[in-house]
Amino acid sequence: MNKNHQNYLYIFVSALFIGAGSYLGSTNVLADADNPIAQVAKNNAQINNSANVEQGYWGECPWNYDSVSKTLTLGEPGKTFSGGTVPKPETEGHRNVSPFNDIFVSGCQHVIIAGKVILKGNMSMLFGTISHNEIQDFQGLDNLNTTDVTNMSMMFREGNAKTIDVSKFDMANVTDVSGMFSNSAYLTELDVSRFNTAKVTNMSWMFMGCPKLRDLDVSSFNTAQVTDMTDMFLGCLTVEKLDVTNWNTAKVTEMTEMFGNCPQLRQLDFSNWDTREVKYARYFFSGAPNNLWCISLGKNVTPLVFGQLQNARYHEKGTPIPDSTPIRYANGSGWQAVHSNGMPSLGTPNNPQGSIFSFDDFIKNPLYGTDSGPETYVWQQESNPITKQNVTIEYLDANTGKSISGVKTKVSSDYPGEPYDVTGVDSRPDISGYTWDGKTPANAKGIYGDKDIVVQYVYHKNATPSTPGTPANPSNNNSQTVTSSTGPSSSSASSSNGSSQTTPNTPNTAPKPSTSVGPNIAVKGEAVYATKKIGLYKNVNFKKSQRIAWYPKQKRINRPMFVVTGYKRTSNGTLRYKVRDVNHDRKTDGKTGYITANRKYVVPVYYASVPKSKKITVIVKKGINTYKSASLTGKVKHYKKGTRLTVKKLVKHNLTTRYQLSNGNYATANKKLIITGNY
Repeated sequence: MNKNHQNYLYIFVSALFIGAGSYLGSTNVLADADNPIAQVAKNNAQINNSANVEQGYWGECPWNYDSVSKTLTLGEPGKTFSGGTVPKPETEGHRNVSPFNDIFVSGCQHVIIAGKVILKGNMSMLFGTISHNEIQDFQGLDNLNTTDVTNMSMMFREGNAKTIDVSKFDMANVTDVSGMFSNSAYLTELDVSRFNTAKVTNMSWMFMGCPKLRDLDVSSFNTAQVTDMTDMFLGCLTVEKLDVTNWNTAKVTEMTEMFGNCPQLRQLDFSNWDTREVKYARYFFSGAPNNLWCISLGKNVTPLVFGQLQNARYHEKGTPIPDSTPIRYANGSGWQAVHSNGMPSLGTPNNPQGSIFSFDDFIKNPLYGTDSGPETYVWQQESNPITKQNVTIEYLDANTGKSISGVKTKVSSDYPGEPYDVTGVDSRPDISGYTWDGKTPANAKGIYGDKDIVVQYVYHKNATPSTPGTPANPSNNNSQTVTSSTGPSSSSASSSNGSSQTTPNTPNTAPKPSTSVGPNIAVKGEAVYATKKIGLYKNVNFKKSQRIAWYPKQKRINRPMFVVTGYKRTSNGTLRYKVRDVNHDRKTDGKTGYITANRKYVVPVYYASVPKSKKITVIVKKGINTYKSASLTGKVKHYKKGTRLTVKKLVKHNLTTRYQLSNGNYATANKKLIITGNY
């Protein structure tokens, strides 16, 4: 073979090997292309010049993983990318697998969302794993656009993070949050208070296995579409408070072990729950909720659910009552209704006035199943009797500071916490030879407290001689006195601890309040309620750190109610109400603080005028009674919900108002019980 032929042979053989190699390489690429699971697992991974950094794309979103710093970074600062999908399992019924699963199980500890990333559809298990997840922290979760996400189940499952900031997540289209934070063993801080859960149907084991999560605000959850709450809080070992008061559970069918192994829970309010569709509720309270001492129930909470309370510890006499300050102790093993029969305004969880039941009787035949409405039950304990207090109206001569001779005082009585109003014309009658000074005492409207109250109206003697005055009644050490002017009778707000200071022959006019509140503002002592979500704060600045409680938006008949006790303005002049919470069936009862005075959020509880149609409609489920007098005494007739009544005028009574009906009888003007017009 000559030299030229030999060269051609070498070229041919070399080309053959190169072609074969190219073919084999191509078949490997094709094999990967035909295997979508392999492609997703690789995420188009490439090895960078640095042997420690792996790069790739998830959908259009670039990512890189540094195996030295153990950090996964998604996106780029200042840019927006669409993320990819989460692969469905090969076998039906199995869980999804995160597109970054291999990175997570290999020891990834930090996740950074560096730029905007758009997520869509099913994001189940996106940052979760079945086991061995070492993620310690997330940065930039607010860069995730979740508007079009429908599934967030197990999204953060099995992580080691102490905090996960999902407060900016848009949940509007999410239907499944099952296991979203499950088995997050180190999680201590989680803000889900802004979650829009209106479309969610599955909340099963959402917070299961979060033993260090002490504070969890789920009060604003919309649960109207939820059907499954199985294991929702199972294993939340340190959580003490769960406000589920306003949850709509009408469609829920599964509640098995919902509060299982939550030994630190103190109070639960189920008064608005409806569990008539629940089919599975076994071990609802499993794990002995040793500290559950206060529970509120409504008549639609079925025995299937409530009967599981038998798993609670059988508390004994002498057991310290959680949250009590100063510490109080159970004086028996039973449960006690908070409110006295027929007197729903009497009693609080800290001073119950109702009947006592043995543990067995309480489980078998609780009062909540009657038509009397919701009731709160607490551990059996010593209670202090509640007695009525008096409001006494006195009429003083401005010149002498003494009671006007021949004019009788007026006395009204009611229980502490009830409102009173003695500002009407019947409380300041015409007195022969005298003229009222026109000033209403500051305490003429208020709330009955634990001491008697004395209200003093001041009159000036006319030029025509009249009957001389007589000595005023001595001051009562168990009363509070306020006069309509700072004249010789007393200071404008004298103490209840002794007699008032007097300065003869030096009448003065009352000083003007330091805070001008203007029109359309509730007066002190008036009852108001919130029409939208509001907060109660320690001061007027409304900072998150100073918030005492949230009050979510409620149906009209359940709106949170407050009594105005004062006013204060912010540095920029915004008016706030100083109030006391008077929601006797709520754990916030008795708390004081500041709320907005904006009438878009807070309005008076009682109507102040007659409707143009002169029609009112009963809206409260239990109906209302009508009475012979404006004091609502002398029951005449009961009207069911939906009944329309004709009114002829509005009448003031203490701090409240009444409607006088066309038949002359009186009905409440409370907006939580009736509504003007046809409804």
